[in-house]
Formats: sequence, C-alpha cells, structure tokens
Amino acid sequence: MSMSSDRTPANDPPALITCPNCRAQLLPEMRFCRMCGHRLGEGVAEYVETLRFDGPPPRPALSTAAASNKTPASAANSASANPSHSAVSCFGPGPRQRRAHWAVWAILGAIIASTSGGGLFHAFDRPHRGAIDRHRSQSVIGAQSFADADGGASLETAVTPDGPADKAGLVGGDVIKSFDGKPINNERDMRKALADTPIGKTVEVVYIRDAEIRKTTLTTISTDEQDRLKDLASNRPEGRGYLGISDLERAPVPGTHGYGVRLGEVRRNRPADIAGLAEGDIVIEFDGTPVRTPQELESRIARAMPRSTVNVVLARGNDRLTIPVRVGVKD
Repeated sequence: MSMSSDRTPANDPPALITCPNCRAQLLPEMRFCRMCGHRLGEGVAEYVETLRFDGPPPRPALSTAAASNKTPASAANSASANPSHSAVSCFGPGPRQRRAHWAVWAILGAIIASTSGGGLFHAFDRPHRGAIDRHRSQSVIGAQSFADADGGASLETAVTPDGPADKAGLVGGDVIKSFDGKPINNERDMRKALADTPIGKTVEVVYIRDAEIRKTTLTTISTDEQDRLKDLASNRPEGRGYLGISDLERAPVPGTHGYGVRLGEVRRNRPADIAGLAEGDIVIEFDGTPVRTPQELESRIARAMPRSTVNVVLARGNDRLTIPVRVGVKD
C-alpha cells in the first residue's frame, strides 16, 4: 500500500490484518472475524454470537446436517465413548431426560432390594425391631409386675404357674431388696437387674415378708418360656377355679406384722359361701400358699383345680380359722 511522503507516523492509519478465512480486513486487536467468526490464528472455532433473551433460554438442537450424518448406532457409540460430548443441552437435561434418569435409579433400587431379600428397606426399621428382640430375649421370673415399696421392689403376684418366682416361694407383696448381689431400691432397679441377667442364670434373692428378711434362689427364664407356661395353665381342659368372692383389698392382720386379703363380697350359694367364708374375713393362706395381695389370691383361685378341695386359712377378728373349700368352675 503506497503512502504519501508528507504524512507523519502519528497520522498513519492503524495496520490491518486479513482474515485468512473470508479475506476481510480487520484490526490487529480482533480475536474473531466479524464477518465469518473465524478465530484468528487458530483455525475455525464454534463461535456463537451472544444473544439476550427475555424468557428462559432455549436449548440448542443439533443441526439437520449433523443429525443426518449420524445413524442411531453411531450416535449411541459416540455418546458412550465420550459422555462429555453427548447430545445434552448446555442448560442441563430436559424433562424427558430427567424422567429417564430417575426411572433408571428406581429400577436399580428394585433390583438391589430383591437381591438383598428386602434388606434395604428393612434397614429403616432395624432399631425398632432390635428393641423388640432385646425385650423378647430378656430374663423374667414369672411376676406380673413390680412397684416401689419399703425401699425395694414389691411383686404384685407370682402369676406364672411353675415359673421361677412361683418355684422359689415368692408371692405377691414380697419386697425384693437384693437380686443376684445387686441392691434393689425401687422398681426401676429391679427391671434393670433383670435386663442385665442372662437367661437361665440361677441367682440369690433377698426379700422381706411380714417384716422378716428372707432368702431364696431362682433361675430366670425367657419371655417365650413364660408365655408357654401361662398358656398351659390357661388352656387346661379342667378349666379355671372359682369361689364367688369379689371386692378384695389388702389389709393388715390383727396382732401380726403381716397382711392378708379382706373379702368385700361373698356371693350367696357360691363355693366360698357354701364353705362358710364371710364378708370381712381376711385370707392369709390359700392351699398352703401365703396370700398378701388381692392379685395373688385371684391368681391362686384361678389355678386351683376345679372340684378339688383346698384349705383356706383366714383371720376372723382375733381368731384363726382353717376352712376347707370345694373349688368351683369359672364359666
């Protein structure tokens, strides 16, 4: 390009460069050709002009030429070989692709659950089931319940026939002070001691009855064994015993430090009435077993064999009476 001799360098126009793709004249500071989008000095690049949209930007689609040059098989091979270049919008997967993504995970989850025998879903209730299992495997002694009493834990009744407490001679109203060498100060201590004791262990029990300290030994059993013993007693073919008494209450026996069970009502023409028991009598022994709580007396009557005769020891005023009673059958 010719230059006149009277021009100074300050007046010279800026030097231009030529786009090697479309031959357009460009300023040397340009990185892309304004005419064709060619990247200067680095070959043709995928230059996309910046656009502004009022709404959400559309997803660019493959050109018709690019789509026609790829068969379904080649497109799948290309996507699997290079996942980063798969035909996914730069704005993220579309709704259909998202649905497919979650469907795959759902199928995988079902496969895992079936191969693991449902363990994946059972894992959520494992703590709850574990708590039930621990309860079922805990040691028991065949007592219906415990309560705080006299700095220990009292039994309500040795309700399980031939259970550990029954065999050891414990009855309702006994206050346990020590279990397997552990001091028992309340009902909570008693339950903790049972939870810490292995099933089938023989332990020493220190208890109080009628203001006297006594000792015995018993062997703990499982809850399943306790339930089995209860079922045997409840479902025996002979039925359950019956006397026809009600409104029972725990009462002190006059002239002693002990307690018995006062009869509130004796129904007419029922086994107790026929035998001679009366309202206000305090039963202190039933068929050779000490009776100290209403629950214990009811349990002993129920397990008595119908049509058998048992001796009932009672206090009537200052007298002690032993009355034989023929046990009836509870309907």
